[in-house]
Amino acid sequence: MLARLSALLAFTAAAVTVAAKPIVIRDSPITLPIARRSNLTGVPSVLKQHQARAKALKARSQGKVKSSSLKQAALFDVHVTNQAVDYTVSVGVSTHPTFYNLIVNVGSSNTWVGASTAYIEISSSVDTAEKFEVIYGSGLVFGEEFTDTVTIGDLVIENQGVGVGEIAFGFYGVDGILGIGPVGLTQGTTSGGEAILTVLDNAFAQGSIVHIC
Repeated sequence: MLARLSALLAFTAAAVTVAAKPIVIRDSPITLPIARRSNLTGVPSVLKQHQARAKALKARSQGKVKSSSLKQAALFDVHVTNQAVDYTVSVGVSTHPTFYNLIVNVGSSNTWVGASTAYIEISSSVDTAEKFEVIYGSGLVFGEEFTDTVTIGDLVIENQGVGVGEIAFGFYGVDGILGIGPVGLTQGTTSGGEAILTVLDNAFAQGSIVHIC
C-alpha cells in the first residue's frame, strides 16, 4: 500500500536511531512517496542462493564476469532481508532522471541501482573508475561507483555517490538500495577504500537539511 510521508524528518527518523544524530527540516516539509512491500514471493532455495553467490564471486575474482552470467543471475534472486515487510521509495538518478524503486535500508549506507532497471549514463553521470561491493545478510551487489544527481521527492542532491550494480543477488522486485545508515558503513566498500557521503550527509552539506548536535 502506498503511503505518503508528510516530511523528510519522518523519512530520516530511522536513520537517526542508527546514527544518534537528529536531522531536522530547514524550510517547508518535503513529501516522499513510500511504498510498503511484502516479501512473500520469488525466494528460491537457500542452496541455489549460495551456489549462485559463490559462482559470481569466483567469476569476479578470475575476471570472467560476462553479460550472459549476469542474465543467469536473475534466476537466483533472493530478498535483501528476511523481514516479512520492507519499504521502498522512488528515487530519480541523473539530471534528466530515470526513477528506481529502492529499498529504504537503515542498516547500510551505500545507495545503488541496477538490480532490475538499468542505469542510464548522461552528462551528469561521472564514472569514478572504482569498483564497489556490499555484502548483505541474504544478498550482495558488485559493480561500478558513479557520482550523479539524485532526486528523492522534492529533494535534489548533487554529486551523490551511486553504485551501479553489475552483479546483484537478493533484490527481487526492486532496483537496489537507498542506504540511510551512518557514513562509516561505506568505508571500504569501494576499491579506493574511502568513505562515501550518504544521501543524508550530502543533503546536509548542500543546505537541504540541518544537522542539530
